[in-house]
Formats: sequence, structure tokens, C-alpha cells
Amino acid sequence: MAHARSFRSFAVLVAGCMLAVAGACSTAFHQARCIVVAARDFAIETARAVVEKFEQPALRLAARPVDLVQACAHALSLAKRERPRLMPGWHMCPST
Repeated sequence: MAHARSFRSFAVLVAGCMLAVAGACSTAFHQARCIVVAARDFAIETARAVVEKFEQPALRLAARPVDLVQACAHALSLAKRERPRLMPGWHMCPST
């Protein structure tokens, strides 16, 4: 009689542990599934955004070609100008 009662207690304890483990695994699997679905949705949305970005025509230059030519000519003139050679005796500020 005592043996049967202890077996029932043990069986109830084992069943309770199995239900607790099943509940924890179910929660963990649900969380993992949510993470996978969110990552998949993010990847799909990012891929769509990239495809849409490349489908748009390239942006045109805002400046007119004449302005660009003038800017290049100015940059070249600055690069070609003669700069004075500094001598060791020269000072930045005149003495007073």
C-alpha cells in the first residue's frame, strides 16, 4: 500500500516536471520563432529598399557644365600660381 502511494507521488512529480519542461521549451521555441521571423522580415525589407534604390535613375549634377569648367579652371590656376620662396631671415610679423 505504501509502495503504491509513493509510486503515485513519484508519477505525479515526474508528470509535473515534464509539463514544466514542455512549457519552458514551448516558450523558448516561440521566442526563437519570433526572432527568426523578425530577422527574415528585416532582410526582405532591406533587399526591397536596395532594389528600389537602384531602380531609380541616377541623380543629375545640379551645376551647369559651364560652372564646372570655370571651377576646374580656377582650381588649376591656384595650383599653377607662383608662391614666394621663404628665406630663413624673413619674419611673419614686422618688428616695431
